[in-house]
Amino acid sequence: MPWRRSSLGDATFYEGDAQEFIWNLMVSDRLVARTTANRIFTATFELEGLAEILRPYKETCDWVGF
Repeated sequence: MPWRRSSLGDATFYEGDAQEFIWNLMVSDRLVARTTANRIFTATFELEGLAEILRPYKETCDWVGF
């Protein structure tokens, strides 16, 4: 999924449904992100335990379904 790049080109922003994106992260094993601004860079993030880490924020962020 494409993300929007900042005007300086040093950051990216997800413009979709943030709650759905976070839910998808919580039920996934890892996130692989690739940027191609100046050169190709790939980063892999292990997501094991993310749902448990985010649990205290459930009410604050009004998340349903986990």
